[in-house]
Amino acid sequence: VAGQPFVLVAFEPDPATQAMLGLADGEFSVGLNDADKNYIADETPNVHSNTFVSTQTTEGTKMLHRSTDNNIVFPDMPDEWTTDATRPPSIDEDFLINVGLHVHCQEYASGVKAIAIGNAGSAGSWVVNGDGTISPHDAPHLVLVWGDFTTASCWESATGYMDPQPNNLVLMDSAMALGCEAAREADPAQMCAPVFRARGVDCDHAGHDHGSTCDGLHLEAGVGEVCNWAHGETHGCPVANVPRHRWESDLWSCDQLCGEIGGRCNRAAYMSNNHCGSDVTEQWEFSCWDHVNGMGAWVEDFDPEHALCWCEADDTDHWWHYYDEDDDDDDGLGGGSELVMSGGLVAIGLTFTGITIAAIANAVQEQCALGPTIVYEAGTTHPYYIGPNLCTIGAHTYASKNTVRDASPRKVCRKFCEAASEKGKLALKHVQGLTCYCKRK
Repeated sequence: VAGQPFVLVAFEPDPATQAMLGLADGEFSVGLNDADKNYIADETPNVHSNTFVSTQTTEGTKMLHRSTDNNIVFPDMPDEWTTDATRPPSIDEDFLINVGLHVHCQEYASGVKAIAIGNAGSAGSWVVNGDGTISPHDAPHLVLVWGDFTTASCWESATGYMDPQPNNLVLMDSAMALGCEAAREADPAQMCAPVFRARGVDCDHAGHDHGSTCDGLHLEAGVGEVCNWAHGETHGCPVANVPRHRWESDLWSCDQLCGEIGGRCNRAAYMSNNHCGSDVTEQWEFSCWDHVNGMGAWVEDFDPEHALCWCEADDTDHWWHYYDEDDDDDDGLGGGSELVMSGGLVAIGLTFTGITIAAIANAVQEQCALGPTIVYEAGTTHPYYIGPNLCTIGAHTYASKNTVRDASPRKVCRKFCEAASEKGKLALKHVQGLTCYCKRK
């Protein structure tokens, strides 16, 4: 569910409880209790709070684990939750209210409830674990369950002891909760607190994912934010909030960004803001190959972080897409990388007697490219290989008559360049996607 909307889903095995809650198959979710929204009178960043009630999985509150700050926020909230529409007169500032999941009293202990909080800052950091359970970032030993609310250190009336309040979204020791869940498989009569897990909204009732254009893309933390819940997937998987320092240093275009995460660019646009939200609107469209940071030279008040790139996973399984010369320690060719604009090169490929001829018309850069020629073969220690090829720079053609193999795309490209040249006249320049570039020494 990384970067994609989800709902919390738990299972209640007791038939009597299923009947009482109207659960056809025992699964249920949680939703915000509209009647319990409480505005906070104190002058703090917090505007309102709310509790959760059990509901059908189809009615569960949609959540999003935001990679930029690890907050779990609630997208698609109505205006009265996020704007000035129903604020009390004491709150006269005009700011966007962030609504997200919060640990009550910020107390990390079993029996503490999780609530929804609307504020001007951060609701709190969370972790979506590998098994789908949800833990506070600062308390990974706890998980969200449906059970008794038993402690609240910030309530004076609860000091020392409070009467348990059943049917709440609460934290519980994960070893205890998951251990009981496992024991219940052998003994269905075992009474356990139902454990919540994140289920993507693209999954059906059985938990099967029907797919997304974001599937197959590998967006690392800090690179950007998947924003399909706000901007849809008509043009592909929208990636927003790419840090300024990336555009100012090593990222040239949306095409390169999409390539780095394992796809290709379908569309690019400049947005009204950099964050992922339904309140952000498109200002104008630009090309996938445009120099994003360079647009600041002719656009007043331009901010590269406002760029939104729609990416689509490439059908070809080449997750590496961009390799720079300094990716491996044994380079020997010096550091640094060179940007290649996708529209700046013209590749021509012909097949003749088993030899692929690939020529690049780029006399200025004095390079030849074989593309796409790097092949991946799983199950071997040197899974990347290039077959016999010719490489032409200007009027001179270099030839490699043998298949070369190595452990990475860049290493096998270097081998080809060396094998194709006599007396070491060619060297590796760089690898882009499946394309191997050689240069004259």
